[in-house]
Amino acid sequence: MVKEIVIHVREDMVKIFKAKFDKLESRIFDVEKKNDTLKKEIEKVRKESELREDVLRQAVTDQDETISQQGGWINGLDQYSRRKTLLYLASRKTKLKHQYKQPRK
Repeated sequence: MVKEIVIHVREDMVKIFKAKFDKLESRIFDVEKKNDTLKKEIEKVRKESELREDVLRQAVTDQDETISQQGGWINGLDQYSRRKTLLYLASRKTKLKHQYKQPRK
């Protein structure tokens, strides 16, 4: 009789532990599945971030090249403008010299 009670209690405990073990195993499986999903999302976001970083770096490089080109154009225009100003002033000075050299009437 005592032996039967012990066996019965043991079987009940095994059932309880098995049920709890099954629940824990199920939760662990769900957590692992969610973990895998999150890892994939993180990897996807990381790749997108790297692509955006590459695009931004290329854009910065392009902007630097554009600025450099425009700087060269501005320098060229500035030199052209100085040459034209000097030519204008030189021609004006020549005209003024001729005016003073002409006899007054």
